[in-house]
This record gives sequence, C-alpha cells and structure tokens, in this order.
Amino acid sequence: MKQLQFLTLSLLLFLISCKEKTTEPKPQPIPTTPVVTIISPQNNSSVAGSVTIEVKATDDKGIIRVEIYIDNTLDSDRVFTNTPYKYVWDVESLPDSSRHTIYARAFDTDGHVSSSSLVNTTAYNFRPTDLSVTSASDTAITLTWQDNCRFETGFEIEKSSNETTYTKVKDVGTNVTMARIENAYSIDTIYYFRVRAKTANTVSQYSNLVSEHLRLSVSNLTITAMNDTTVQLQWRDSSTFETGFEIEKSNDGINFYFAKIVGANSTSASVNGIYSIDTTYRFRVRAKSTYNLSGYSNIISRKLSFLPPTSLSIVSISDTTVRLQWSENSLFETGFEIEKSNNGTTFYLAKEVSANSTSATVNGIYSIDTTYSFRVRAKSTHNVSSYSNTVSKRLTFSPPTNLTITSMNELSVQLNWQDNSTVETGFEIEKSIDGANFQVVNVVNANSTSTTVSGMYSIDTIYSFRVRAKSIHNVSSYSNIISNQITFPAPSNLMMVSIGVTSVRLRWEDNSTFETSFEIERAIENGSFVLLTTVPFNDTTHIVNDLDTSFLYRFRIRAKSTYNLSNYSNTLKIEFRTGFPMETLTGHSSIVYSVRFKPDGNYLASGSVDNTIKLWNVYTGTVYRTLNGHSGSVNAIAYSPDGNFLVSGSEDNTLKIWNTTTGSFLRTLIGHTAPVRSLAYSPNGNYIASGSYQEIKIWNATTGSLERTLTGHNAWVHSIAYSPNGNYIASGSYQEIKIWNATGGGLLRIINGNNSYVNSIAYSPDGNYIASGSYQEIKVWNTTTGGLDRTLIGHSGYVNSVSYSSDGNYIISGGHDNTIKIWETMTGNIDRTLTGHNGSVYSVSLSSDGNYISSGSGDTTIKIWGFNWSIVP
Repeated sequence: MKQLQFLTLSLLLFLISCKEKTTEPKPQPIPTTPVVTIISPQNNSSVAGSVTIEVKATDDKGIIRVEIYIDNTLDSDRVFTNTPYKYVWDVESLPDSSRHTIYARAFDTDGHVSSSSLVNTTAYNFRPTDLSVTSASDTAITLTWQDNCRFETGFEIEKSSNETTYTKVKDVGTNVTMARIENAYSIDTIYYFRVRAKTANTVSQYSNLVSEHLRLSVSNLTITAMNDTTVQLQWRDSSTFETGFEIEKSNDGINFYFAKIVGANSTSASVNGIYSIDTTYRFRVRAKSTYNLSGYSNIISRKLSFLPPTSLSIVSISDTTVRLQWSENSLFETGFEIEKSNNGTTFYLAKEVSANSTSATVNGIYSIDTTYSFRVRAKSTHNVSSYSNTVSKRLTFSPPTNLTITSMNELSVQLNWQDNSTVETGFEIEKSIDGANFQVVNVVNANSTSTTVSGMYSIDTIYSFRVRAKSIHNVSSYSNIISNQITFPAPSNLMMVSIGVTSVRLRWEDNSTFETSFEIERAIENGSFVLLTTVPFNDTTHIVNDLDTSFLYRFRIRAKSTYNLSNYSNTLKIEFRTGFPMETLTGHSSIVYSVRFKPDGNYLASGSVDNTIKLWNVYTGTVYRTLNGHSGSVNAIAYSPDGNFLVSGSEDNTLKIWNTTTGSFLRTLIGHTAPVRSLAYSPNGNYIASGSYQEIKIWNATTGSLERTLTGHNAWVHSIAYSPNGNYIASGSYQEIKIWNATGGGLLRIINGNNSYVNSIAYSPDGNYIASGSYQEIKVWNTTTGGLDRTLIGHSGYVNSVSYSSDGNYIISGGHDNTIKIWETMTGNIDRTLTGHNGSVYSVSLSSDGNYISSGSGDTTIKIWGFNWSIVP
C-alpha cells in the first residue's frame, strides 16, 4: 500500500517539475481520408419497387458532402450535406431484370474525397399494370390486371368511394390477374380501385387507378308501331347489369299502371290490349336490378288513329268489271270494304279485300250510259275507318274512228282505225259493194287497230267498209265508212341498156303492189308480139340474150296477178348500131401507136410517139393524168387484168410498170437490146410478155425479174397475145406466127401464110381462133390445127391492129388506109367501115362490155365509137 502511495506522489512531482520546464513543440497528427460504405442494398442483390440506398461516411475532421451515383450518373437529389445519407430509389420504371451499379463519394473538411466499393444490383419491376374493370353490377365488380412480377406472394386490392381514402377490400394469391369484388354497390356512385403486388419483404407501387360509375337508366323511348290490339315500344338500354325492364301504361297521362316486364338486355316490347280509336295512350319504362330501380325513361304518347283510304280512282271500267285503285294510309287494317251505288246516294257492300290492298276489281253487269259510284273504307279487328273519297264513272262505248284503207288488191284489203274504247271484246268489220247493204266479213280481237279482209276483189269495182266495237253485252255505233276502187297499174318507163353485141338489159318501173309476175313480150321487125318470158314479181330488170344484130326488135311488158292482167307498158324499139362516132380525144402531139380500155370500161390509156402515156376518162373525154418517163416513143401498152397496173413498151428498149390509181412509176424492166414493139399481160396478171427484134421476153409482173427469153423469129416481133386460158403465147413477125408454151417456153407450132409483117394478132374469146393482120388482109387461123379458116380482104394498106368482140361474133381492125372495119366472123363479110381519122389507124380496142371501140391514129387523135344496141325513137 505504501509503495502505491509513493509511486503516485513521485508521479505528481514529476509532472509539476515538467510544467515548470521550457515547453517543447508537439508532433502534428497525420491527416486521414473519409471512410464511405454502402450499407444497403448489398452487392449482387435484387431490388424491386422502392429501394432505400443507405450510405455510412466517417472522418476525424467531419464529413461535409456525400454523393450517391447510380449507373455512373449523379442527380441533385442524391447529394447530401447532413446525415442520414439515405435515398429512396424507385425501380418501377426500370426495365425488368435490368442490371445497375451504385457507389458513393464522401468529402471531408480537409478537401479529401473517398469512394465506396461498387455495388451491383438487378432491378425487378413488379408493379401491376393495365388495371381495368371488365364487368360491374350493383352486386359485384370484376377487376383484371397485368402481373409484372416473378416473385410476388400475392396482390392487395384497395377501394375508395372518394378517390382519397382507400381501404383494402381483398387479398389474392400469387399469379392471380383477376378478382371479383362482391358487395352492394349504390347507383350513381363512383368507385375507385387500385392494386399492388406484395412480397415477403416489400410491396410494389400501386397500379393505375380505375373507376366505375354504376348507372341504371333507360332513354329514347319511342313507339314504332301501334294498332288497335298492339303497341310496339323501343328504347335505348344504357345499363349493363339490369335484370329486366318494367313497362307502365297510362290512359290519362297521370296514373300509370304496370303493363309488362321484359328480360335483361331487351330494347323493345309489344304491349297487347284493346286500344280505342282517337284515345291517347302514354308509356314509360324503367330498368330494374337486384337492389335498384332506375329512373323512368321519357314518357311517350300516341293517339291511335285509323286513317281512311285516299285518292280513290277508277282506272278502268267495262260492262263486266270496274277496276279501282286507292292509297292505303293505315298500318293495321285487316282489310277493306268496297261499296257501290247506282244512284250516288244509297251504297251497298260490293266486295271485301285483304289488308295492304291498294286495288280491286269489282265484277258485275254495267249498263252503257249509267253512272256508277264507289267508296272504300279500311277495317280492323275492332274498328272501321271513315270512308275514302267517292268516285263516279259513266260507262260509255265509243265507236272506232279514222277508218282508212292502207292497201288493197284483188285478194285482200288492209284496214286501219283508231280504237277509242277500253271495254270492247272485239270489233266487227262489215263490207258493202253498193254502199248501202253491209255484211259482217270479219271479227277481230279487242285492242285491234287493223285487219286484213281477204276475198276476191274485182278491178274497177268500188267497195265500202265500216267497223264497230262490241263487248259482252253491248255494241258501239259504227265508224266512218271508207270506200276504195281496186286498180291494177301497168309497168311504165320500159328502157334498155346494151350489155353486149347479142344482149340487152330491159328495165322498167313497177307501179303495182300485188302483181305475181311480169309478162315480157317481143316482136321482130313488123311481126306480132309473142310472149318472150315471165319474170317474178318485184323484178324490174331482165336480160335478153341471143339477139340478132340484123333485126329491129320491139318489147312491151305487163303485170300479172292471180285473177287479172294490167295494161301494157310503153313499147320499146331497139336496133344494133355499129361504129357511130361518139367523141374525139385530143391531147397527144404525135402519132398514137397504142390504145387500151381499162377492164372496168370507164377509162382509157394511150401511148404515143411523143414519149408519153395519157389516161383518159371515157365519159368526159378528158385527160386525168399524163405519165412521163420514157425517152422514146411508146409503141405498146397493156392493162393488168385487175386494172391496177399498166405496162408500157418503148423505143428506148425498156418496159415500165405504172400504178393506175396514183399514176406513180413502179419499176423499169431492162433486158431488150432493141425497141419494144409489142407486149401483153397473162390472163392471171402474173407475167408480162414483150416482143422486140427477133426475141420475146417473159417477165415476172410482181418483181420485174426476167423469167425467160424466147428466140426463133428472124425479124421484128410486132405483136404478142396470150390465149384466154393463159396456156399459150402467140407472136407475129415477118410472114409467120409462132405458138409457144406459156409455162415452159417451148415452141409448139409455126403458122405461115401471111404476105408480109404480121402487125397484130388476137385470140378469139373461146381460144379456138387467131386473127392476124398483115398487108391488106386479115387471116383467121384454127389454133388446134394451125390451118387457115378464112382470109378477110378489104383494107387498102397494112392492117395495123385487130381485136375480137367479147362474144366473138365480130373482128375489129384498123389500117394504114385510115379506116376501121367491123367484120362478121361467121361470114367474113364487112359489117361496117368507120371513117373519120386523117391518118393511119395504128391501134383499136374494144371495151369489156362490148359497147365501145377506141382507135388511135397517126393524126394524133383517139376516137370513141359506139358498138351496141340503141333505142329507136
């Protein structure tokens, strides 16, 4: 004990002695940095809902600032200057299962900064979403929501009736997304609901807020139909949970009584009963549910009216029926009563028809010139309407009018009239031959306005007709009387057109409407008329063949019917005239070597020493086109069979092909080494044959290419002709004619016998003969044997051109003696010599119809001559 006291005293003395000594500097402490730690959440933890981040920070000098970083970002609300260092982190808006980092920084008074360790967390969003009310009534409300949590232990459902104070009304288990909240709910109160998820340690934020306003109402009540037994009501159902509807009815608008109950979701109802006409009825409806009744709908009223029919009219009347028509204005009639009166005062029931009818036929016997009246009213199960307007109709029977005869012949009369009646069953037609005594000759149906009255009617007899309408009980008065006399007009204006040497076409006007045929009579010279032929009715032309050009003929015609013959037409007198001059065509400045008619006979082509080709209109005698192109005289021309092309041969050694429609030059055929003196188209138009010095060339008419050359003549080939069938080519040269195979080009026959150059050759239309023109003579050869048939002598110089008529009965020739001669082929005699040219005739051509001859001359002119049958005045 003593030792302890000593030590204490010694220590005290030491301290006193130290205080009295000089004070030495104390060593400074080493500065420290803040210590900062995140207490919660823990590293690698899961967070959900609202999470509190708590930080602990210490320092020997004191902490002045703490910052909490989330995902390396700092917000102002996560900066603290005082304890506690806590921040409530709402992770509900973060993506589910998203990863996040947290750290904190602390600042002390010495300016030192420290950071905590990094905390890793995973955010889970488990706030329910999409809360909605899926059904509601005054006994239960059903909610549904979206479950966004994987680990909740359940859900809490809260309710509020003021949107401020909420009470929990139900807990449901995990993974539940629907709940039914049963209760007694008041009408016209708004209820609010919200839901949140819960776990063992926390709860989520609340879901969206939903509200439900329970309504139980009916509106827009209307009456859609009403009759004296039923009213049809319709309304708008504005409630979703009613159990039915109560319908009330009032007869005075004050006192309503229960009329009917209908089920939930109904929007219409029929209220049956007996409803009086002109009484106003009122109705109202309300919805009902388990605990509530809605307010009443609007009150709807309807006065029951029974509108009568209107616009009654009589649309037809006859002596057996009346047809009525009216407008229906009621919606609930069961039928209509039709009443009839014969005096306009006393009506009686005539007929009943069903509901919705707007017309009716009232049968009976109705007298002519009596007035009938009708009225209609609607009827229902308990009522009748007032009457419609009264309509009256006086039954008249108007006769037919405007009776006319539209055609009449010896077998029938066609009558037409105007039908003025609507009640007839037919018409009686009466006929008279003396205008006084009539007999019924025909009866036709109702509505007829024409008829044919058949019989045998005599020429020049007057017949009269009248018509009247008839019905079942009556006949009308007669129509006007119409009379007519049958005539049989004779044909008139008998004329003729020459169509060949032995043929003419007769033409006349038909003035009758009922002939069965025409009789054509003919007389030769001064002989009697004899029946030539009979032609069908309506024909107005006839061709007469086999005429002899040496005779004068007379013709007449008359119409023939079943029982009669008309008078004769005018008498037509005709004779054959050859070689009468018609016109002279001038325009060339030198010799015309070649003339050709176009196949249609309307146009003519000519080739001249003036190097041109001229195209003429035969009827006007004018040049309509001149073709230039040759550098030498045009010696020969020929039309294609269709008339579309023209080929010309010239002194310039060439052939040229022209388009006759446009006059355009198409191509030149080159191959001859001397002038081209003759040419011809094949009958099919495919080839052209041309004659020059000692040779004949065959050309393709389409391409212009040379097909072959025929040699064998020893002098100029002055003429060429194809046989009508196209199988042979005849060529004329000095004192000889050669016949060639047109297909292969082989020489078939040589005909000798001409006394000089054969300037022209022509085939007869049947191909059996060839005519050749030479010095002062024409020889006719048999093509089969090659033998001479006859020699025609009459020209005093060279015969330059020969041509056959289309019927083969004549040969036309032109010569150096300035004349044209027409020869009869059967006799070899000269029929006629045509004079008028002042120079040699180098070319003659006959039109396709055989009516005209053209001639080209050294006097530079072309003449057109008639060669046909003509009318004798």
